[in-house]
Amino acid sequence: MEFSVAFWNLQNLFDVNSSEIATDLEFIPEKGWTREVLDKKLENLSKPLKSMNNGNPPDLAGFCEIESEKLARELCESIRSGYYEVAKYIDGSDIRGIDTCLIYSKDIFDCIETRSFRINFRYPTRDIFLAKLRVKENNSELSVLVNHWPSRRGKKDGFEQHDTEFSRCMVAENCGKIVDDLLKIPFEEIKYSPHDILSNKNYLDMLNSRWNKNVLLMGDFNDDPFDKSISKYLRAKNNKEIFIELNETLEILRNTNRDRTDKQHYLDYTTPLYNCMWNLPGFSYYHWRNNSTNLFDQFIISRGLLLGVQKLKMNLENVRVFNNGLTIGENLSNDDFVPRDPERYHPAQRGIPMTFEYLRTNSRIPKHRIPNTGFSDHFPIHGTIEAIP
Repeated sequence: MEFSVAFWNLQNLFDVNSSEIATDLEFIPEKGWTREVLDKKLENLSKPLKSMNNGNPPDLAGFCEIESEKLARELCESIRSGYYEVAKYIDGSDIRGIDTCLIYSKDIFDCIETRSFRINFRYPTRDIFLAKLRVKENNSELSVLVNHWPSRRGKKDGFEQHDTEFSRCMVAENCGKIVDDLLKIPFEEIKYSPHDILSNKNYLDMLNSRWNKNVLLMGDFNDDPFDKSISKYLRAKNNKEIFIELNETLEILRNTNRDRTDKQHYLDYTTPLYNCMWNLPGFSYYHWRNNSTNLFDQFIISRGLLLGVQKLKMNLENVRVFNNGLTIGENLSNDDFVPRDPERYHPAQRGIPMTFEYLRTNSRIPKHRIPNTGFSDHFPIHGTIEAIP
């Protein structure tokens, strides 16, 4: 059995009634964000989701930039009525009132636990959402972390990576700590363990069982796979050779520094993760200010999910950016692509995402854009996971 997974930044999926925390008052009926417009946005988003998995919707999907559980449930019904449940929706601390959430097939999964991790600087940024699921087919467990890391928008509303890089590195450290807590025995327990872990088979087996749990990170990380926050601070790599057995890791560390105990090495060692997107062609996001394309939307997995150690295995060959029908080249006519015309798109932009357009009060839409059309400024990503008997 195989089930499909997806992630999509829905780009400003606001309700017509603003939440108490929302300060982005652009998306209100008085400024053009009406119920009619919202219904069209939901309809447009559901179309690609319905066909994403060879003509079928995904069985498990994470979203960001969505305002409420009510909207999540409306989107579920638009995709496939009665098929999904929303993992407990937790209102985050984002100042705009947009959150992350996860929906799952009631036929395939049971939800065991949910939790939201608040990430604070001097101000709160977007939460990281955790859902622990059980796969009914083989009784395996999967922990899913849905992320939306801080934007690159920096000085004077520019889009400079280095202006805001520190914030994503800080969130990466927090996210890595959550992963470590899932895959490692906490200090409060390990401090009572034997110093010589390698000589205690039962204890080592227990550590290995936790080390090999299935963890899937998905999200809009606002950095590319090779950027510092992902590769250095989160430790998400594309080198499969580093995913060795825990006992082999401890043996190497013991040989490297004989003055420390196995327990000390274990506590200091940070969990490596595998980035499924590192060598993937294409992009998931286009930023118009500096004409850049980025692969911000990613699947990142634990050793267990990479190697299929605990009855679930990510099929890396099926991981892709899904852009079928979502580019402006597929949605606009040839007349809309004219070089050196500010009222038109450049022909080289045919492959960028078709963002959702609506008629704002006291504003205009360029004549090549049609109100209530489009989807999001991000392409979704899609993959499959094998459930091993």
